[in-house]
Amino acid sequence: MLDKQTRGAILLLRKKGHSLRCISRLLSLSRDSVREVARIGSDEPPINHRPSKLDPHRERIAQMLAKFDGNAVKVHRALADAGKTVRYSTLTAFCRKNDLFNRACDPRRSVVAARQWLLELVNGRHSVESLQSQLSPAADLQFLFSQLKHGRSRHRKKAATILARKRGISNSVIAAALRSSRSPTRRYYKMYLEVGPEKLFAWNTTRYMRPEAQYSDRTKRILEVFHHKPAAFGINRTNWSQLALLKAYEQSYREIISKSTLARILRCAGYRWKGATSAYKPRSPLPRKG
Repeated sequence: MLDKQTRGAILLLRKKGHSLRCISRLLSLSRDSVREVARIGSDEPPINHRPSKLDPHRERIAQMLAKFDGNAVKVHRALADAGKTVRYSTLTAFCRKNDLFNRACDPRRSVVAARQWLLELVNGRHSVESLQSQLSPAADLQFLFSQLKHGRSRHRKKAATILARKRGISNSVIAAALRSSRSPTRRYYKMYLEVGPEKLFAWNTTRYMRPEAQYSDRTKRILEVFHHKPAAFGINRTNWSQLALLKAYEQSYREIISKSTLARILRCAGYRWKGATSAYKPRSPLPRKG
């Protein structure tokens, strides 16, 4: 299909008196195309309105999207169960063309809508009874709702993360809505699933270890060497580095591990390695002034 600029050039040359053969030669077009544009007399490309096979089912698809909270996969399965077989890409293209996806009001797809939904929770516009119809069933819903409204700043952030994940909001949208990084929100939800809300809302959750990492024999051995005094392995305290820890571990257990493995185990255990600072400074031989 010829664009608007090409159609305008054809009409301009035709207005100046050029023949169809000359225009087709100058623009490298077929004479049929030039003749069709000259006959229409407009530079606007024609719009082909092709009917879709889903046009008779538009209202039904809109109702299904509202029922399934905008989940097009469930709508596609429901149409297949009803005997209407279409491709998934055809269904999504039809929904986009007819503006059936109300993404601006869906907290699962819009950061603004997710932030608005969390603000409504904090301000009390949603009760626990109304939340039970939106969220997956949970016995600790009342506890999470109480932490969201009356907890400390970090506890409110944790409760908002758990409630939003139960609402079906992705971790990236939650992090953007809370103006946070993705790693802490991901860690909060993982702790909630593994150890429950009691450990999640404990006073200190920075040193939390996953169950598989907590009961690993290698992790226990590394932490045992890590908590020993460096002098027990003949190492000066100021030289206590990751390489020194690897050497001490090799001397104690006759096992060689890489530096990346050590860093991963310490990171999963909740520790962070900091460089040691010099404990002693050489005294200046010059006398102090004053």
